[in-house]
This record gives sequence, structure tokens and C-alpha cells, in this order.
Amino acid sequence: MLNRRGNTSLGIAPFLYALSAVLGCESSGTAPNIQFSRNNLVELLEKSDVNELVIHNASLRDDDLALLADHPEIERVEIEGCEFGDAAMAHLAKLPNLQRLNIAATHVTDQGMEHLAKCPRLRILNLHYTDITDEGLSHLVALEDLELLRFGSPLVNDAGIAHIARIDSLRFLHLLDVPVKDESLPHIQSMANLESFYLDGGNCTDEGLSDLIIARPDLHFHKDQQHLYDDPRKHDHHH
Repeated sequence: MLNRRGNTSLGIAPFLYALSAVLGCESSGTAPNIQFSRNNLVELLEKSDVNELVIHNASLRDDDLALLADHPEIERVEIEGCEFGDAAMAHLAKLPNLQRLNIAATHVTDQGMEHLAKCPRLRILNLHYTDITDEGLSHLVALEDLELLRFGSPLVNDAGIAHIARIDSLRFLHLLDVPVKDESLPHIQSMANLESFYLDGGNCTDEGLSDLIIARPDLHFHKDQQHLYDDPRKHDHHH
């Protein structure tokens, strides 16, 4: 990617963070009222071979992502804060090399998760600020290469955490404002390949979390971005 640029010939730098190995832009602050349109996407996809698409807060339709079908080389897609829903996920599921996906703060539901279960190479998935339920999480078990999951939804309970625990490949888990309770912690404890567990919010007690780190001293654990006072690993690194 090129270094940061203030604007492009299309005037859409606030929304386009990175697109392809040779074309990239980053936001420098609050985005002004500029529309990133389907035509802009068409132009950019015609520039060169694309392996990354990162568009934040853009007003595109689900069907606009059908344009990606001619770019099977895409490995990373970030569409955080966009108006995309489940139909958009059906288009993304057709990308055979998709490995990294950020759909935080979109309108994706459980049906969209069913589509994403068809992404065999997906390794990194960000689902923060969603309304996905336990049923939606059940579809992620099919992702045999998934290593990192960042997830946030107020609609998940113990059953959803049990589904996450069945993702054998998962190494890094970050739960944000998920109403998880102590009853769910044995599921976390059982995840043999889990290396790091970050929990922001939730309804777990200090006692329950202490029991977790005692049972799993190998686990790198943060609660609300901090170690517990009795965490034996709290001095292992700098924040």
C-alpha cells in the first residue's frame, strides 16, 4: 500500500482506508459528509489486482459487494460501520481466499453468520456491536481455521459461549459487552488452544474469574483491559 495521502482523485479518502497492495488511504479524523458510491468502488476495483478492501462508514448497498466476485484474490475485508446486512455476507462468502473480516457495527444477523460459515480460510473475525444471537454463533463452529474472534452482542448467553468453545482452532477471544456470567467460564476453560482471553463488560464475578485463571495459568487474561489483582501473569508484559 502507499503511504497515507490527504485525498485522492475521487475525493473519498475519509472512507477508504486501504484497497489493494498498491492503493491505500487512511482517515485523518472525523469523516465529512462525503458519499462513497458504487461508482467509486467500481473505479477503484479497476485500478489493479486487489487483496484488501477497507471501507468504513460508507453508504453502499448489499448488492454492491457483488462487484468483488471478479477479485477472488481478496484476503481482507473491513466494512465496519457500513449499512450492509445479511445479503452482503452471501457475496463475501464467495471469496475463496478471504482470511480477515471486520463487520462490526453493521446490520448483519444470524442469517449472515450462516453465509460466513462457508468461508473456509477465514482466520480473523470482528463481530463487535452486533445483534447476533446464540444461534448465529453456532454457525462459526464450521470455520476450522478461525484463530481470532472479537465479538460483542447483548443477545448472547451461556449457549452462545458453548458454541464458541467448540471452535477448536480459536487462539484469541475478545468479548465486548456480552452478558456472560460465571456459568459460562467453564466453557472458556475447556478451550485447549486458547492463548488469550479479553473480557470487557459482562456479568462475571471476580471470584469466578479468579477461578478461571487458577485453572488456566497459561491463559493471557484481561478484564476491562486490566489483569486481575491475583493474576500470576500480570507482570509478564507492559500494557
